[in-house]
Amino acid sequence: MKIAADNFSGEINLVARSYLWHFARRAGFPQMTSMWSRSVVHIDDRAGETVELDLLSSFVHGRDVAWIDLASHDEDGVNLALAAMRRWPRCHRLLVVRLERVHAPQFLAAGFRIAGHIPDGHGEHIYLHAERKRVTDRDQQAMRLRFGNRSRMPSDCEFSVVECEGSIIGLTGIYETGFWRDVTWGAWGAIDPARARRDAVFATLRLTEERAKQNGARWFCLETSDCEKYRHARRIYELYGLRPLLTIPNFYLNDDGKAEKFIVYGKPTSDDIVRAPTGVSEKV
Repeated sequence: MKIAADNFSGEINLVARSYLWHFARRAGFPQMTSMWSRSVVHIDDRAGETVELDLLSSFVHGRDVAWIDLASHDEDGVNLALAAMRRWPRCHRLLVVRLERVHAPQFLAAGFRIAGHIPDGHGEHIYLHAERKRVTDRDQQAMRLRFGNRSRMPSDCEFSVVECEGSIIGLTGIYETGFWRDVTWGAWGAIDPARARRDAVFATLRLTEERAKQNGARWFCLETSDCEKYRHARRIYELYGLRPLLTIPNFYLNDDGKAEKFIVYGKPTSDDIVRAPTGVSEKV
């Protein structure tokens, strides 16, 4: 049994922290570690307009990636938040924004690009991304940003041993977070290389999806990258019925300076659930 340790920087640390998170929660120490954290950003401009937005980050993706939630904001709030991002004071490398589709044009004009859509059961939300330095505008009017203390984002994770004909052949798991209410994610897993035939991999995916469905998930998703070593895994996901929902270039930075895409695959857990669009035009 093994988990690849050289696909992108710090993977051993990520896997170890995921398992630590799981066992800490099972032992009754939920505050010991957290996969996702959240803080509230208060934005004030000179005209007296104010808005609050949720800023999230994950140790899996790296703290230099800022997930910004504007899904519940009106046009004035979205415009003020965008203006703040043009003078963003924190050293985040990448900004990923969730918002209603109707508000996307002003972000596209500012240099953001569409990443895709992850079903969350709350309106027509899409995700956009941009490198912070590329959307910086020093001519943008300065405003006051106050970053609240970071707190845990409600999340849960569980791992299971996979057994076949009396023998342990692998490990699988799922996790959930309040940021995606209708989605359960496949967590870190591994299969004994000697048993890693397609039928065994498919069976493990089915077991994992069934566990997600039992937990009430409407969508089962997996995240990966475009790393060459994941090429076979991506093909397996597609043959299993998972489809690309979201792609963000230059998401992971390796120690050698090379960048990898962040890719989310997903499928509904029931045939009566309408599939989300797998692609969104830049012409919103």
